[in-house]
Amino acid sequence: MVLVLISACGSVQSVNGGQRDCDKALHGENAGLKDREDFLAWVKTSLYQAELALHNGDPAPRRALWSRREPVSVLGAWRNASGQAEVDALFVYLGKSS
Repeated sequence: MVLVLISACGSVQSVNGGQRDCDKALHGENAGLKDREDFLAWVKTSLYQAELALHNGDPAPRRALWSRREPVSVLGAWRNASGQAEVDALFVYLGKSS
């Protein structure tokens, strides 16, 4: 699964939490390469560990990757959720279903 977040071009939020000027992110030297490296590092560490934990019945690390600020939603192939309460319930259910 790949999650892509797109925001207005006032700033670009990378997966490691850093922000850069949109012009630099789009046109700067090696900008795309750095974003790709950051994304792959995140997928191979945080996301992988969270998915493994969810598979083993612990939904907490996967839930921690989702925002705690409204609005928040999960658009899933199996089940959708909207709002903090539904998202929490979804991850609890997923943990129990493994």
